[in-house]
Amino acid sequence: MPTRECPYCGKRVDDRLSSCIYCRETFPESRRPLSDQTQPDPDAARQGTRRIRYGLLFMLLAALIGYFASGASPMKVPVFVPPAVMKYFVPLLFMSGLALGLYGFYQRHLASS
Repeated sequence: MPTRECPYCGKRVDDRLSSCIYCRETFPESRRPLSDQTQPDPDAARQGTRRIRYGLLFMLLAALIGYFASGASPMKVPVFVPPAVMKYFVPLLFMSGLALGLYGFYQRHLASS
């Protein structure tokens, strides 16, 4: 439990109190320096940047799977790709990447302000 010294009687009291429990004097208001106030968290900005990268990677992966599995490529895929992959998986992967990228931008914006 953090304590501080009463400026009037010199005894140690709880830091959260606004007056001394021994001499009943009210503590003067003191502002915290700017260094103690909330500052942007650099880890949150890094997390946001990482999420943006993952989102872009997921969207690129969805585009590549869609390109090769749909038959638009001159190269043929050596395995059978079920139609559910093109109908459900590729759009879901792309939208997930988009959402992750947007969340990363939002998180990086919060960390910078």
